[in-house]
Amino acid sequence: MKCLMFEEIGKLNPSTVPDPSYPVWIRVEATGICGTDLHEFKDGAGSHVTSIEPHPVTGDKLPIIMGHEFSGIICEV
Repeated sequence: MKCLMFEEIGKLNPSTVPDPSYPVWIRVEATGICGTDLHEFKDGAGSHVTSIEPHPVTGDKLPIIMGHEFSGIICEV
């Protein structure tokens, strides 16, 4: 799966990661960036995701895949 990895403030890298296993596959037709992601990219991880300490709820650490604003067509269930 192609993605953008948020490495550090101001740094996104195109990357390829293994496909996740989900019960539904969506072919993405359009995508965007939300205000929160934009602020994190410009100013730092306001959601407390860092490369050192894991996020207290999700356990995520940098680098992370950014993006959750998308729409598409369900192609497999």
